[in-house]
Amino acid sequence: MAFEVTIPLMYKSGRYNANDIPKSGDMLLLSLDDRDILTYDMPKRGYEVRLYSVEEQQLGSCLYATYNAEGMLKYAEIIDGDEVRLIYIGYTDEADERAELLDFAEQSAEQLSEKVLSCKEKIARLFIEFYFDGDSYDYAVKVGTEADKQALLDRLSDKEMKEGLLEHIIDNSGDYPYDRRIPCDTDTASILLRCAESDLFRFVTDKMTELIKARVIDKLNKTDDFKFIVSEYD
Repeated sequence: MAFEVTIPLMYKSGRYNANDIPKSGDMLLLSLDDRDILTYDMPKRGYEVRLYSVEEQQLGSCLYATYNAEGMLKYAEIIDGDEVRLIYIGYTDEADERAELLDFAEQSAEQLSEKVLSCKEKIARLFIEFYFDGDSYDYAVKVGTEADKQALLDRLSDKEMKEGLLEHIIDNSGDYPYDRRIPCDTDTASILLRCAESDLFRFVTDKMTELIKARVIDKLNKTDDFKFIVSEYD
């Protein structure tokens, strides 16, 4: 049986534990199944939003609702100590959507850039890889060091060399160590995009890529054949 929590879409301005808000008017119904998958239907638009790995205890006691000055539900969040997870965001218009996603892009680009610049090894490739299927969003930076590239070259067979696969392999993110992959906060990005009426997938993706490129490229310890490679995967 699903565990359900309701949050009024309108209430007085402020932030409250969801359990403390009187239940009246139009509601956001959150439903958690036994696989820890949380679902709800977007108000007025009806399509389903899903979140994964949500614990019943968190939903029952750590769910907070924030209402703006007009009393509209702006954020629903799980706040568990220092951990904050966005569950729902209510936008007022497209300008509000863009402002929220721009803020996310700027913060994410700063965090990802700092982690990339913390790598002191010589870097041969810097990959940006992203994906969005209308439900889940992924965006990550991946560092390929000179040593990583040399390891790929050392493993190349004569057949691969003859078939002209050298460039394909050394320029392919998937051939580099996974532990050098640095993702953004994909859970938050997915909710920001799913709750928006506008299609802003490329807007936030391009903005993060632009900011990361501007912040890190000139500061990296790069090989002579360094490449910055941006790709969408499926």
